[in-house]
Amino acid sequence: MDAQLLRPLTLFDDKKGIHGYSVGTDAIKPLVAVAQNTIHQHAMFALYSELVRHPPTWTKNGKWADITLTPEWVDTCLREAISSICISGFVAWRRVKAALVIAVPGTFAITYRDGVWTVVTDKGPKWNLMMVDPPIRHANGKCTLNSRVFNAVTDTAIYNELYENIRKRDHFNSRPSIFTVVDKGLRNQNGSSKQWFQQQTSGVTAAARTSTVDSNFQTLVRNRATTIKELAQTSTVAREQFNSQTKLAGTTGNLEDRHTKMQHLEHMVTDGKEVQTTRALMSLSDGVQTLNQTLYNIFFHYHVPPQLLGRNINAERSGNNPRLNEMVLQSFFTDTTRLRGKFQLLLETVNVDGAILSFQPTVSPFELDVLKDRLDPACMQQLYAMAYHVPASIFMDEKAFLKRKRDGEDSAGSDMQRTMQRREGKDTTAADARADYDKPQTK
Repeated sequence: MDAQLLRPLTLFDDKKGIHGYSVGTDAIKPLVAVAQNTIHQHAMFALYSELVRHPPTWTKNGKWADITLTPEWVDTCLREAISSICISGFVAWRRVKAALVIAVPGTFAITYRDGVWTVVTDKGPKWNLMMVDPPIRHANGKCTLNSRVFNAVTDTAIYNELYENIRKRDHFNSRPSIFTVVDKGLRNQNGSSKQWFQQQTSGVTAAARTSTVDSNFQTLVRNRATTIKELAQTSTVAREQFNSQTKLAGTTGNLEDRHTKMQHLEHMVTDGKEVQTTRALMSLSDGVQTLNQTLYNIFFHYHVPPQLLGRNINAERSGNNPRLNEMVLQSFFTDTTRLRGKFQLLLETVNVDGAILSFQPTVSPFELDVLKDRLDPACMQQLYAMAYHVPASIFMDEKAFLKRKRDGEDSAGSDMQRTMQRREGKDTTAADARADYDKPQTK
């Protein structure tokens, strides 16, 4: 990540004094790359999912059209608008025929005059501005961005560094690692100048050993790398001589042939007698906690509680106090309701023969179960269909539902009455049946 993003961002001074502020495109473009982070994408999708829970559909004179008639550009418009709001804090848009086009974040600069932010465009069509998270203005005539991505830059950098460190650690631990040391007992043999490895017999020693191998112990230590390389070459010569005289059982070729060569690799040639494996890299004692905390901070900057994605940030208390989750979810719904109101003003600019695009109100299955006794019965069929994402035609209308309910109550009442009569001995049906059973059976 660019190191400049970690420093406090001060945007451009206005030449006309402290009564005017401006935000340039150079302040927004670096944030586009930050928003590609996986956590940012999850947060944006959470916002989008809650917004379209109230599906945008055509409406006219209080009647709603089928959702299949909603144009395709609406979904693209909402997704791009959410991305622009999260990155820059505002949306630059314009109408093209019967559709809305959202400007790519960082395309235009904005300026502040007389309490209103506007898009700076020298030439071309005019662009409108919808401000959601306005920049913070300072008394010195400067301002800083206040977008969700900008506020999450530092936590994103920390998260990326921690995650990259985990990946590097796992890659390192997955590779076989060995280091060697010269044993303290390594010395010249019997006071001679021969190296320690020359004590092996002539039968296992390569005949082509060169005279360039160090014969002095001190030189051997100083030129360890060179010595190891020459030892490897000596071993190769000996192996080739051995292979040329050995055949695999059941084969006609020798071991140095291409398809029948020895089935092993030499991973290490040591210059000492002790071999030590490297210790595996471990995680930080607070690594997981720090990683999760930075993840939660990014979500909080987006006004998206981690609970929406199944995370439980207060596991030891959530079972005893569900009010905690209720409060954070209420905060999220408040923010998305505000965004939905902003987008509603945007969609209403598209008018086709008196019909406009609007978010059709709906409730969740849980809310519907709680509020069903207080809702208009005529709306229940459509509300159930939208809550469970099925056609409204599969649900009974209000009259059929009330009739079945009455029939069920009558049936339940009759069964209960018959049970009470049986307990009191007043059920004639049961008495007649008992009398028939007690009659003597005739052959």
